[in-house]
Amino acid sequence: MSLRKDAWGNDVDVRDVELVLTTSMLKLWDSYGSIEEYLENCHENKYTFGITKACPEILESERATNYQFLQSFNLSDEDVEELIAPTVQEFHDVLGGDWRKTVLFLAGTGLTESNVCKLPDDYIKAMMIHSGVANDPYVMKCVYRLIKKKIDEAKVGVIKVHGNYSMMSGDLYLLCQSVFGEPLTGILGAGEIYNEYWADSDADAVLGFRAPMSVHSNIRRLTPSRRGEVRHWFRYMHTCTVMSAWSNEMNAMNGADFDGDLIFLTDNPVLLRRHEVQPVLMCEQHSSNKIVPTEADLIESNIASFGNEVGTITNRVTSMYEIQSQCPEDSAEYAELAYRIKCGQQQQQDSINIGGVAQ
Repeated sequence: MSLRKDAWGNDVDVRDVELVLTTSMLKLWDSYGSIEEYLENCHENKYTFGITKACPEILESERATNYQFLQSFNLSDEDVEELIAPTVQEFHDVLGGDWRKTVLFLAGTGLTESNVCKLPDDYIKAMMIHSGVANDPYVMKCVYRLIKKKIDEAKVGVIKVHGNYSMMSGDLYLLCQSVFGEPLTGILGAGEIYNEYWADSDADAVLGFRAPMSVHSNIRRLTPSRRGEVRHWFRYMHTCTVMSAWSNEMNAMNGADFDGDLIFLTDNPVLLRRHEVQPVLMCEQHSSNKIVPTEADLIESNIASFGNEVGTITNRVTSMYEIQSQCPEDSAEYAELAYRIKCGQQQQQDSINIGGVAQ
């Protein structure tokens, strides 16, 4: 049971293993004859393993949406009023309603005893010492200047909602089943997720978003799992979202994977109510031929990595939504724009995968 085959077909005693990597994580693994040869070359060339991205200690309870997340929803005027109500109320509170809300707006939710002295503006510290500072004309002018920027952002979709970002993980229970040669059942069912924050909440369902996105099918309705066995196996994963292996969320979310991608989760009632279940778009994936790179190849790769057109493509999709909103839903123009919007997802993925060259 303890002896398993590694990627090269060699027997390995898993009791001696400190780190398990998949072949997709171990880049160019098949260019070496064994893990020993791989590690020898790492030591020889002074390469090592490191953590490039870490999960936060706790997840926030409120975050802002963006225009990409909202542009595909069909919202009524009443829906919009309900959706923006918390954001508008915050503006009223900050502009003279409650000095404590003003401090929270200026300093943020991450304020602690260790960083309170590092605030960039002295007038924020002064307001904490004496609430009357909030009525000082200079302070009011500074606050208004900042809130005006927030108001302008809200007009283009930066809306405050109950939700948070978290790093996505695969079902490690199923991964261990694979490693140990057990039947592959996984522990999460189709459409389920495990996220400690949402498991402890009252939410029956949440919506998952990942940028960049372009079509409504990128948005997935998910069910937080609260089952005891799920909590037991993932009890040390406090601030990430474990995705099910038996559903298509990763494909739906514009080709998401588990290399540090973030998912935005919210139980906002307006968005849940207006969400429409749509088929997943499976975009054609491109891969490069395996070669032994020359210096010229490396130079070309570096140049291509300086940027891509994903932002430009996403803006074009947004423009099409604007034009589509002016067309009758049963018109040929509306249908053609819906098709072109879907094509935008393929162009987004091409731009990301092929060094900025959209096909």
